[in-house]
Amino acid sequence: MKLIKRSRYYNKFEPFILFIKVDESCNLRCEFCYQKAKKPFRLDTEEKFKRCFQNLDAGIDKFLKYTQTDYEYSQLCICFFGGEPTLNTEAINKICDHILNNYSLEERNKIGLTYTTNGIIFDDKVKETLIKMKSINENYVGIMISTDNDKEVYDKNRHLIGKKESGFDIVQRNIKLYKEFLYEVNGGEYDKDIKISTVLATPEQILNNPMLIQDEYKDILRRGKFLYYTEQQSPEY
Repeated sequence: MKLIKRSRYYNKFEPFILFIKVDESCNLRCEFCYQKAKKPFRLDTEEKFKRCFQNLDAGIDKFLKYTQTDYEYSQLCICFFGGEPTLNTEAINKICDHILNNYSLEERNKIGLTYTTNGIIFDDKVKETLIKMKSINENYVGIMISTDNDKEVYDKNRHLIGKKESGFDIVQRNIKLYKEFLYEVNGGEYDKDIKISTVLATPEQILNNPMLIQDEYKDILRRGKFLYYTEQQSPEY
C-alpha cells in the first residue's frame, strides 16, 4: 500500500480506497476482461483470511493514522472486488464481522463499504450481505454495477454462462431491485446507493458514448445520475 502525498492535486474530500478481491471467478465471459487468462483466486481458507485480515488491519490503521496528520482523507472506502464478488458473499460477511469485532463505532464510522458487481445476482444471500455491510456503522451502503445501456452491445461483449436469457435483461431487473432494497437498508437515502460503470473497450462500446448511457439510466438511478466509465482501447479499434 502506497501513501499518496499531498500535492496541488490533493483533495481532502477524496476517500482512501482499499480493494479486496474475494473471488476472481465470474458468471460472465466478457470480451474485454483482463482476467480471462488468469486462474481464479477465491478467498475461502483460514490461511487466506489470515493474510487478508493482516492486510486489512494494516490499511485501516494507516488510514486512521493519516487522518490524525496532514492527510485529511474524508473516508476509508473498502471495495469488494472480483471477478464477481457476489459469488462469495460468505467472505464479505466474514470481513464485516472482523471489522465489527476489532474496531470501535467511532472508527467504523470513518469506513464506507461497497462492491463492484455485474448485477447478475440479486438473491437472499446478497440481501443478507448488504444488511451486514450496513451494520458496520451509521453510513450508507452503496454498490457499483458494471453494464451497458444497449442490449445489442451488451450481448455481443458480455456472455452469460449457463443461461439462455440475455444478461442485459437480468441486470435491468436487478438494478431496480437493488434500488428498492438499498432504499430500505439506507433508511431513505436517495443519493449514493447505486453507481453505473461501463467499460469502453470494444468498438461497439466506444461508439456507445457515455451521454447515451447516462440518458438510459436517468430513470433508474437516483438523483445525481452517477456515471463512471473506463476507457480501454480495443486492438481492433
